[in-house]
Amino acid sequence: MQLALQILLVLVASLLGIVTNYATNVDDSPWLLKAIQHAKDRAVRVWNAETGSLVQELRGHRDDTWGVTRSPDSTRLASASHDQTAIVWDRLSGVPVATLTGHSDFIEGIAWSPDGGSIATGSGDRTARIWDARTGAMKLLLRGHTDYVWNLAWSQDSRMLATASSDHTVRLVSAGDATVLAVLRGHSDTVWGVTWSPSGARLATGSTDGTAMVWDLRPQGAEEVAAYGHRAPANQAAWSADERHFATASDDGTVRIRHTADGTRATQDVRLEDRVWSVAWSPLPDRIAFSTNDGLFRIGDTAGTTLVELRGEVVEACAWSPCGARIATGAHDGALRVLDAETGTEIAVLSGHQDWVGRIAWSPSGRYLASVSDDRTCRLWDVAEGRQLTVLRGHENYVDDVSWAPDEQRVVTASGDWTAAVWDVASGRRVDVLKGHEGRVRGAAWSSDGRYLATGSDDRTVRIWSAATFEEISVIGVHQDKVASVVWSRDSTRVLTASFDGTARIWPAAPDFDRLEAHARGRVFRTLSPEERQRHLLPLATP
Repeated sequence: MQLALQILLVLVASLLGIVTNYATNVDDSPWLLKAIQHAKDRAVRVWNAETGSLVQELRGHRDDTWGVTRSPDSTRLASASHDQTAIVWDRLSGVPVATLTGHSDFIEGIAWSPDGGSIATGSGDRTARIWDARTGAMKLLLRGHTDYVWNLAWSQDSRMLATASSDHTVRLVSAGDATVLAVLRGHSDTVWGVTWSPSGARLATGSTDGTAMVWDLRPQGAEEVAAYGHRAPANQAAWSADERHFATASDDGTVRIRHTADGTRATQDVRLEDRVWSVAWSPLPDRIAFSTNDGLFRIGDTAGTTLVELRGEVVEACAWSPCGARIATGAHDGALRVLDAETGTEIAVLSGHQDWVGRIAWSPSGRYLASVSDDRTCRLWDVAEGRQLTVLRGHENYVDDVSWAPDEQRVVTASGDWTAAVWDVASGRRVDVLKGHEGRVRGAAWSSDGRYLATGSDDRTVRIWSAATFEEISVIGVHQDKVASVVWSRDSTRVLTASFDGTARIWPAAPDFDRLEAHARGRVFRTLSPEERQRHLLPLATP
């Protein structure tokens, strides 16, 4: 296509204006859309690229115009301004068709989604917003940046949006529900530019720190085993007693049993009539329990024989006692029920939660139970005496998971408030809060040796924390979607996870000792004593 046949769109600066950036888009029509920022006379002008004559002058903004984007079909334009609005224009008539209002500070970043349905804006109010491109109605408000949002970029499938900010980060969010998929940290100054690779697997960013970076957005591939096959989210994963197999429960109505060695199918799938909420493997050989959304709770063997089947209130959580003689369930009516694992006979009912019970955990001795609920509490129970011990309050959203420390002195909980919390069992006091995830924390587990905690989140990551200092040690894995559950191996060397991406994965949990040592030395500024090395999870120094 010859330039002489194209029309140039520019944001014309006055004589005192500053040209700071430009972007070019070309399609199969005879139009070249080129944005030159910024225009202090508040106008958007369209020029004939062959003759240099003015074709169109678009006025309506009340302050400097800083950005322009076009619809994929080239029938409309959208401009961003320091007047805190964006205007959508009909390109042929020059008439404004929608004004996007809602930001409380200047707008500089603006981008039209490739599918034509949405417009994204970034503002000095530290938010990005996604708008309906046809009506101008706001669809999503994206919070999380702690400084100005300068630029935005859509993925080719219009499902993800990347936002660049003065807080030195780029945030990757789902354009459907605002879920934070990743936060890219590495620049040491304002990130001005961001763009996707054609495949959508990478992002390129540019910063005032003088660097450009390319980010690989694909899962890290650090897992030892990946098990595929579910056609819907995997809600929970569980090891077998000997850890030669693991099972997964999925929204696709199946329970799958896999070989731990390579993730291949070990038995025929158990196919059910509704989504499967939970799965738990007995300490005794070949016994497995699961529950579904239609009120089915079943105990069976790995050959597919049903041993106990109950129907009633929807059971979202189940857990075997350490001896395997009892099994506890948590239901949508807020009650916990302790059953005889051989007969299904009800032994005890523990009531107190005001909403669904999402997960339950037996203490290592088998005397106590912990349960978490959408009522934002964790409750501890003495099963032998059939009474509630204490209520742990402090989370600001649903509590999704709970795990006991091996010495039964503490528990860790996971919550929709983006944190995990560690609690003292005797006093009910919150000892510490684990912060760092960029989304709902759905899974939390204490390692069998008591040294580590593992968490999984809607931000797709699996993280390891020190149980001594409560500091984050490392991110050991990245799923393609939300992480629904995490569970340690008995030797504390591996973590099994289930994800909304339909997979279960086994990750090596070994921390980065070089990084830990550097971090520890940076805090004490001298050679570490054996006690300090132990506290920082470091191996003892060799003579």
